[in-house]
Amino acid sequence: MAAQYVSTGEAAEIAGTVPGDLLSLDDMYGGVLVRGSHIFVSELALEEGLKRYEPEALLNGLIHERLAA
Repeated sequence: MAAQYVSTGEAAEIAGTVPGDLLSLDDMYGGVLVRGSHIFVSELALEEGLKRYEPEALLNGLIHERLAA
């Protein structure tokens, strides 16, 4: 799986959602949105996650947090 930084417009096109949903990614989805085979992580969730987890464990840690909530 490749990780990449994309604009909100590109991410909305990939996710099949309206750009406004992704602008409020933190408020609406807790910073992490999974659509199909794509995982969208907000900059805030990434920053906070990197403080709590090693880079290798970041994504799994964030997903486990969201599932527990």
